[in-house]
Amino acid sequence: MTEANRIVELELELMSQRELLDTLNTALTEANATIDQLQKRTQRLERQVSELTSIIQEPPPNERPPHY
Repeated sequence: MTEANRIVELELELMSQRELLDTLNTALTEANATIDQLQKRTQRLERQVSELTSIIQEPPPNERPPHY
């Protein structure tokens, strides 16, 4: 293998690595955006559950109605 061929091989490998890095970067960026959206939805749902829990009270004790 000549030195020129080795340089061409290395350049091709470098180009391949850069393409892979770009692909992985795009996937990671999309995954982070999805995670952010899911975290916001989870926080919103937790807030709603908390609000509903505070609204819902335990049932009143089993007492006789006043007309007895």
